[in-house]
Amino acid sequence: MIMNRQWIVVGTGSILAGLLADSVGLPGAWLVGPLLLTLLLTLLRPVRKVVPPSAYIGAQAVIGMALSASFEPSALALLSDFWLVVPATVLLVLGLSVASGLLLARVTSLDSATASLGMIPGGAPGMVAISDDLQADSRLVAFMQYARLVLVGVSASLLSRFVFTGLDMGNVARTGSSALPAGVGPVLGHSWGEYVVTLVGATVGAVAGVRFGLPAGALVGPVIVGVGLGALDIPHGVWPPGVLQAAFALIGIWVGSRFDPDALREIGKLAPIVLMFTVVLMAGCAVIGWALAMLTGMDLLSAYLATTPGGIDAVTIAALETGANMALVLPIQVLRLLVMVLAGPSVVRWLVRRHKAVQI
Repeated sequence: MIMNRQWIVVGTGSILAGLLADSVGLPGAWLVGPLLLTLLLTLLRPVRKVVPPSAYIGAQAVIGMALSASFEPSALALLSDFWLVVPATVLLVLGLSVASGLLLARVTSLDSATASLGMIPGGAPGMVAISDDLQADSRLVAFMQYARLVLVGVSASLLSRFVFTGLDMGNVARTGSSALPAGVGPVLGHSWGEYVVTLVGATVGAVAGVRFGLPAGALVGPVIVGVGLGALDIPHGVWPPGVLQAAFALIGIWVGSRFDPDALREIGKLAPIVLMFTVVLMAGCAVIGWALAMLTGMDLLSAYLATTPGGIDAVTIAALETGANMALVLPIQVLRLLVMVLAGPSVVRWLVRRHKAVQI
């Protein structure tokens, strides 16, 4: 009875918190809103084991399949002329992010896994979801990820409007496709067949990912399956209205229920240096974007948006609003997202093992 009452309070409150966060344009609204609500409830009266492990795994699978929906071979084909530069750019961003995390771990009390996952720009819900699998503190990872998204979102809007306006826009035309990838736009109107493919793909991917011991297998498995479906040009990655939001909310509730006064005090102490490292990471990615523009002839705005360490949804909106070349921005962001989600956990796990070996 107590658990049912707790579910009613947390569930109803999370829906209202998600709607409120979404209405004010908060990044990751359906994860952050329920997370903050559950955090508050936990501080007033402990909220424990609200989300069953099976539901948590299911939420990861839903998010993983949605992430994979951004993969479009036809869009990546547009970058065939830049086949060497673009992958190098993505790897540089990954390397810079991991290096920032390792340095952050050295100068703070954070462990290397938490610091690295907090700095890797690989889809905030995904990084939060895989934190437990890599023995990282998901509470601190969530704080670092969404603090970065807020800073990136605000800075991208301001720089696009006041800095890049009127600059030489390069040799590559800015008239690209403005279509959003599957999973980003509305989900109404899709056939039942697409929903079935998405559900089966998420289930098979999650089961296989966990069974074969992949890092964050419940999330990475569906991503791999989804990429394969995308390569075969099979529509996938679309969920009925509310499913993706529910998955985000479950992750938020899971993380929020694990906060306590000690964790909040830790965040308060770490906030200044974490924000400083985030700004430095953004500046480093901007330099990589400038180099990308010089090497490929892309306009500076498109190159900046393609390499900025923000969420793909926020960057897509910024690109659409400012007239950047979506045909170039989106594929690079998608490629970076896939590399971060697929390679990030393995890199972090290797670094953690190496760090433990050195300590021994």
